[in-house]
Amino acid sequence: MRAIQSIIFSPLFVLFFLFLFSKAISSPSYSDTKKITDSLLVEFQKTKIPDKQIQLLSELAFLTQPHNINLCLKYTEQMLEIIDQSETLKHTGVYYTNAAIIFLQCDIYDKALEFFLKALNIMEKEKNAVNILSIKNNIGGVYFRLNKPESALTYFMEALHKTEELIRQGDSCQYQNLHAFYNNIGLCYDRLEQPDKAIQYIEQAIALCDTLNYEYLGQYYNNIALYYHDKGEKNKAHDCIRKSIGYNRKIDNEMGLGKNYLKLAQLFYNDNDTKESRKYTEKTIAIAKEIHSKSLLQHAYRLYINLCEMEHDYQEANVYLKKLFDLKDELFNDTIASKITALKLQYDFDKRTTETLIKNQNKELRYQLILVIILSLLGGITLLYFLTNSRNKRIRLEKQSLEKDLEFKNKELTSNVMFLLRNSDLIHSIISRLHHLKSDLKGQQATEIKNIVIELQSVMKNDLWDEFKIHFNQVYLDFYKKLQEYCPDLSPADLKLCAFLRLNMSSKEIAALCGVTVKSIEVMRSRLRKKLNITNTDVNLNTFLSEF
Repeated sequence: MRAIQSIIFSPLFVLFFLFLFSKAISSPSYSDTKKITDSLLVEFQKTKIPDKQIQLLSELAFLTQPHNINLCLKYTEQMLEIIDQSETLKHTGVYYTNAAIIFLQCDIYDKALEFFLKALNIMEKEKNAVNILSIKNNIGGVYFRLNKPESALTYFMEALHKTEELIRQGDSCQYQNLHAFYNNIGLCYDRLEQPDKAIQYIEQAIALCDTLNYEYLGQYYNNIALYYHDKGEKNKAHDCIRKSIGYNRKIDNEMGLGKNYLKLAQLFYNDNDTKESRKYTEKTIAIAKEIHSKSLLQHAYRLYINLCEMEHDYQEANVYLKKLFDLKDELFNDTIASKITALKLQYDFDKRTTETLIKNQNKELRYQLILVIILSLLGGITLLYFLTNSRNKRIRLEKQSLEKDLEFKNKELTSNVMFLLRNSDLIHSIISRLHHLKSDLKGQQATEIKNIVIELQSVMKNDLWDEFKIHFNQVYLDFYKKLQEYCPDLSPADLKLCAFLRLNMSSKEIAALCGVTVKSIEVMRSRLRKKLNITNTDVNLNTFLSEF
């Protein structure tokens, strides 16, 4: 039987983590833990900084783990919630590593592995070589506890090679960690039933370990002793055990001493030295009872029963066989209780994690819904903008087209008015000449001349106005309608005058078209102002009419 103790080495990342980890290892008493916990909780309530809150919760989890696993996992859950809700954390990879180590100490291996892998992913993105090798080593430790030596060996080897690479690059601080990697690799080869390689790596671990590092040296010498015995190097095996005993005594490591004595008892048993084997077995039983180690006691009972049978002391063998059965029942019950507790803790944690996940998913769904509504509104506003812009552009183009048409018709109307004015001047000239000619004639000729003058005057008054009216209505469609709605009392002569004024014609030009004097036109303008109710005001008549 081999009593080999694995070492899961966890290098420290930052001072905060160093403080937390050392607290967890030292395991203060319950009363001391209570005081420290209360102090940390007060500090937690005061701070609103996510990084500080996570650090405090991590320390609380490490402190409470030896005494209250439920409370430890509660703090861990709170820590993970803050990590998930914060986007500006400084050391997310370190925080995940802390959570993973907490789960590892609580024997929740799947969660430990999950968060070690998350931390590894972050550290690889950050290219933090020291943290990467530390996490890989811890992942190997999880696989080793899960009895998966092949997977464990892969991660241990990667961590070792990376450490050696850092040392070659000048990072001498990593040299002090090498011994633990070599020991872990040796233990994996032991599980894989390759004893020669196991001895090779554990010997390297011993060679690299500082001579003052009593705890590790005690474990390493105890690990390798049985390999030497199996190879027939008995003196070397016993020498390793004595060295291990010496180191364990220096640090008062009772558990280590119990394993040393059990290893010696086994070696003597294999050599058929029942006297020495019984002596060290009894020492192992005494220490196991003193430190309440049922596992160590179970191994000692088995060896003691074998010794009794070898010496044909069957009565003593039966006594210890009964003790072994009773102890097995206790261990079985403890194991079942431990597994039930672990499963319950796992269930409670998973339940809280699921509830948190659902809560976050609902929150995220609300955010997505709000985002969809906002995007829909933005889309609607954008569409409305483009439609409005398109409509305004179309209206603007139509307006420009109308303005061009209006400008063209205005030019055409002006040309027509000028033509009418010239015709009017011509007719007036003809009438004037006919009047002059009539004074020189008498009788029938004078009468004919008079009739021609009357006919020309009639044509000038009617035909010219009708032609003007047609062109004017084409340009100013609703002018007369709006004007008559505003002032129904306007006469046809008033409407004619309004049309001329709308074209900004002067009184002289209007008089020429109408065949009247300028004074008559001025009188008509004055009457028109009165009808339009703008007498005694500064309103310009032409400007007023341009509004219609």
